[in-house]
Amino acid sequence: MGHWIEHPSEPKDLLLVWQAPLTVPDRVRWAVGRLTKVGAEAVFDYLRSEEFAALNLGRSDEALRAAGYSGYPTFVMRKRREGDFRDRVLEAFLRRVPSATRSDFPGYLAHHLIKPSTSETDFTMDLKAIDVPILVMHGDDDQIVPIADSALLSVKLLRKGELKVYKGLPHGMATTHADIINKDLLAFFKA
Repeated sequence: MGHWIEHPSEPKDLLLVWQAPLTVPDRVRWAVGRLTKVGAEAVFDYLRSEEFAALNLGRSDEALRAAGYSGYPTFVMRKRREGDFRDRVLEAFLRRVPSATRSDFPGYLAHHLIKPSTSETDFTMDLKAIDVPILVMHGDDDQIVPIADSALLSVKLLRKGELKVYKGLPHGMATTHADIINKDLLAFFKA
């Protein structure tokens, strides 16, 4: 039945990359640090000299700083001994993304050249034009995209829309509850 991933895995290491602002003439991406999974937590380390040079095509960390990089606010660059950053690392990275409800959120998106959220896009005409069966799946505990502002409205615009609401499931339900979601998707496709 095609190519299936039978044993999904999570990476143990994530290489963190930074890109210089638009005002920098030689705007390239720089490998700057590594996030390593340790049990349910993570350790953050800035790359050391040899690895830094190898991953950045021989460029120095002085050139990185000249391009405007000053490190992650929570992780002071001068504390560059291995394993210095162990406490609440994941929480610190997640805190760096501001809430969409903050008044300065549109400025954050613009500064980082991130397209505005699809919640700001009107899909009314697109949804009305769809003429095939569509299954709209939504968790009623979605804290990112509230069901009242999305699925409940979308299904009304679809000619052949079917709404399936999952009690207590979050925004990432396709990942956190894949067994439930996949079963319902397969049933919909077979119908």
